[in-house]
Amino acid sequence: MRKMFLHIGLPKTGSTSLQFWAFAHRKALAQQGIFYPEPLMKADSPKHEELTDFFKRGDTERLDAFFKNLPHDKTIFVSVEGLSSHLIDIERSDERLEAFRAWITQFDVTLIAMTREPEGWLKSYHRQKITNRPTINPDLLFATTLKLEDFAQQPHIRDMLDTKGFIQRAAETYCARSTVTIPIETDWQSALCDTLDVSGMAETLRQAPKENIGMTDADTELLRQANATERWQARADLIRFFKGDPLNDLSDTDRRNLAELIACLNPCDTATAKRMRELQTLVGLPT
Repeated sequence: MRKMFLHIGLPKTGSTSLQFWAFAHRKALAQQGIFYPEPLMKADSPKHEELTDFFKRGDTERLDAFFKNLPHDKTIFVSVEGLSSHLIDIERSDERLEAFRAWITQFDVTLIAMTREPEGWLKSYHRQKITNRPTINPDLLFATTLKLEDFAQQPHIRDMLDTKGFIQRAAETYCARSTVTIPIETDWQSALCDTLDVSGMAETLRQAPKENIGMTDADTELLRQANATERWQARADLIRFFKGDPLNDLSDTDRRNLAELIACLNPCDTATAKRMRELQTLVGLPT
């Protein structure tokens, strides 16, 4: 039986760095018997988003194409954190899950899950959900307005905080015969390469680009409040500013819209008040 390593994240545990590394080193991995498939979908990183997308859209043609193109003479290495972040929905997908399992059970699957200490993980994932573009599906919590304590009580977030139980559920869902859990606070690069039996490549993984550090706590809080206004274009300009863009290209209309958004925000501590003054100065509001 062919072997597969199925990396499912968790989100905010270095998945992007891992995926860019695996894609950039496909040739070197293949020389050591590991095949990292070229993704079929465009995404913000070279992850296998087509697998998650199948559970959303039911495109069996794309799913079949993915699995049919896998070689028979190498161990397969697949990575997409959506298989963890959407686990609840996937567990309920019935026919689509059955179709996925028809393929995945042709492999001896080892599930790889990267973990992180709960407090830091929760804060980072909350920030990501605040920053995500809005979507019509409220269950995804994209562009959320929830405060951290309320975010932590959402069913899927509670599930993921129960790391051991969550990984076991994922293993059962994806028919994995074994699991490997790697905390990112350790030398996770060596642990992952040891798991893949490519120990000599650990240093190249350490040198892989890191995920964006992200916004400050003050920026995150102001953006959370901005989400509630549903002024999405002005919100996009706000995110640009938080990422260091001086916004010199704003039209007069864009500047007015941003000023109206800023007027809706309420600083709640010294840091957010300082950031508010910078924003007010930017758009010509009194400070």
